Amino acid sequence: QAQRVGLARALVRNPAVFLLDEPISHLDTRQRYRMRRFIKSLHQKFNYTMIYVTHDQEEALALADRVMVMSDGEIQQMAVPDEVYARPKNAFVAGFVGEPPINFFDCRVVTANGGWGIEFEGRKLALPERLHAAAQAIGDAGLAAIRPHFLSIDGDSPLRLDGKVFITEELQDQNLIFVDVGDTRFTLVAHPSVTPKRGEAVPVSIDPEHLLLFPRSQAGKVESIVA
Repeated sequence: QAQRVGLARALVRNPAVFLLDEPISHLDTRQRYRMRRFIKSLHQKFNYTMIYVTHDQEEALALADRVMVMSDGEIQQMAVPDEVYARPKNAFVAGFVGEPPINFFDCRVVTANGGWGIEFEGRKLALPERLHAAAQAIGDAGLAAIRPHFLSIDGDSPLRLDGKVFITEELQDQNLIFVDVGDTRFTLVAHPSVTPKRGEAVPVSIDPEHLLLFPRSQAGKVESIVA
């Protein structure tokens, strides 16, 4: 209620810009959803410019017309939410945005059948044509990334790896499946009906259209997010 009153006081002054600094971070989950809808409805109704600061990337994607991702006081990327999520400018943005967090894995960039590919855990995976220029610019040491929603254990992708199930978290509306491929642990989002057992051998299919590739030199930024 205090937040609503504060917004009402600002509205009657007809400001040029609203500056909201983590206005709902202290609320419980249900109240945050309600206030998020309320703030977005105000923005759409009155068409005010709002600068909204938050550490909650889901909140940012839900509310913003444009998102600015910052690290150490520097702008990493500023774009519409879809571009920040699907085409992150660097590994930091890729790791910061998205829930569950994106999967990263070290790889070696190689030539493959006249094009470009990556080598990971002894397997050579051909890269889609849209990543050829990035692969050529990166050199030998690459950092590949794929979001959990674009991995599956029952798909028919040309990019497939052999894995072993570590654990499955059943969240009722979806399952999170953690699969070890060599020394790398991947997170997959699956339908609730998909419930592999711990230790079960499974094929991990990567959707090539959503694979991302960065220089391995950016891995330090990723590790700082995880820490």
